Amino acid sequence: MLENNSLIQHGMDFWSHPNLCPPHRDGKPCYGELHVCFDQDEGRAREIAHEVWPLMGLSGKLFPEIPLPSRFEKAASLVTREKIASLIPCGPDPSEHLKAIQEYVDAGFDHVSIHQIEPNQEVFMDFYAREIFPRLSRPSQAA
Repeated sequence: MLENNSLIQHGMDFWSHPNLCPPHRDGKPCYGELHVCFDQDEGRAREIAHEVWPLMGLSGKLFPEIPLPSRFEKAASLVTREKIASLIPCGPDPSEHLKAIQEYVDAGFDHVSIHQIEPNQEVFMDFYAREIFPRLSRPSQAA
């Protein structure tokens, strides 16, 4: 359990909280979670992201106001594929995935967890191992 030793944020709603990962946080790491939907076919990836993760398109401020799962489904039905595609990197373009990761880094996150929405995890991991991980750099560690 992390208990006040780190800051954690899921999804892109962190933009509404500009000081979520302040530069002076007493050495505590800041973790973020990025949702992606990798598929070789970008259109299929968008469809899957919209079908599986439509709640991403709802404002985080709305969540405490929705009392029942059926109301979440109703609210999610108003979210368009275009909205989801604007929030979640979908498809095989490495630059889209890298750009989304960089947004977290630029916001001050030390660690970014990648959540693959599409169920084919092996193909996703092959893509990240081949196209994404080699392009990421680690900050230099002080000796």
